[in-house]
Amino acid sequence: MYFIRKASLTVIACAMLLVVGTVLAQAEDRFIDNGDGTISDTQTGLMWEKKTGTPSGLPDHSNVHDVKNRYVWSDLGGAPNGSAFTKFLYGLNGGTSPNGTSTSGCFAGHCDWRLPLIEELAGIVDQTQGLCGGGRSGACIDPIFGPTMPSAYWSATTNARFPGRAWGSDFDGGPVGSGHKIAPFYVRAVRSGL
Repeated sequence: MYFIRKASLTVIACAMLLVVGTVLAQAEDRFIDNGDGTISDTQTGLMWEKKTGTPSGLPDHSNVHDVKNRYVWSDLGGAPNGSAFTKFLYGLNGGTSPNGTSTSGCFAGHCDWRLPLIEELAGIVDQTQGLCGGGRSGACIDPIFGPTMPSAYWSATTNARFPGRAWGSDFDGGPVGSGHKIAPFYVRAVRSGL
């Protein structure tokens, strides 16, 4: 009886190591750079926009992917009618770019880009990176996403208690909070499906 119990524990321990090893391997391979300005998240099935540029210098408003561009959620603090929707997302989805020129198509062949829900945005904060991981600088996000400002980013989620505010996530420490929709913050687009 003792041998059977010991053998069973050994089998259970080996199975647990296999599961833990698989989970760790999946975590390491969670994000995939698609080579077209997008990052796929194998854990959630989401596709994210990869930013360009550098965190220093002036914003490039002619490039919707520039990491330094900030946008407002709402012009008057209510409906989603601010530049995050009318310029940023409109430009990604085949509309007119911020400099007024017509885009040649939808970003990376997809016309369904949106701002992420707060849960989605908070889900890419990486507590092991940048300022969160004990580093002296940098955003709390996997470097595969390209340059990221260590600051607040808008989500698409309105604060239900205070409708003039929307939720965002801060890549400078990782907290979630809400800000006035008329304030300019950074954005990163996402779409459902790989």
